[in-house]
Amino acid sequence: MRISPEVEIALSLAANEAARRRHEYFTLEHLLYALLFDEGTAQVVRHAGGDPASIKKELEGFLTDQLESVPEEAYTTPTASLGVQRAIRRALTHVQSKLKGIGRRTPIQVRIDDPQRVSKVRVELVQGTEVKTVKEQDMTPRSAWAFGSVPPLDMTVDVGRETVQGLRSGEATVRVTAEPRRIASQKLENLTCCL
Repeated sequence: MRISPEVEIALSLAANEAARRRHEYFTLEHLLYALLFDEGTAQVVRHAGGDPASIKKELEGFLTDQLESVPEEAYTTPTASLGVQRAIRRALTHVQSKLKGIGRRTPIQVRIDDPQRVSKVRVELVQGTEVKTVKEQDMTPRSAWAFGSVPPLDMTVDVGRETVQGLRSGEATVRVTAEPRRIASQKLENLTCCL
């Protein structure tokens, strides 16, 4: 599984911060320090009641005073500490467990009682202001010479698990639109013929 560009940037910044300070490992503290420069992360911290500037200042002190710098002649590129490796593994496991439900499909049945009167059917999922067309189908009329009534048409539309959860909670709805069939009318008013 690929890591998102945002996470790659945060890990790179953390490693660069550890390298700048000649630390042997980049730690969770380096990672948090790097993440606090991201406005999205800073907003989350503020929303939780924290102060990103004061946390950065405390981390600055911790990284300077508490972590040992490697002598310049023995310095190599810092590697991720066990804590950082564990955090990445946990995050990947969490994302993978969330992705298990994506891609699984649930069928929704749509019935058109009189398909002869319909030229096109569109099935859309509506969630808030977002409208997504899930299926669009042109309807072919039966021949005028066919005997008997035309049976209803059943369509199956597959939607993802998250959409079904949205439907169950009332956050999403299914909208079915049927365009009526237009019957061409013939005008015979100005018909002229030459024999």
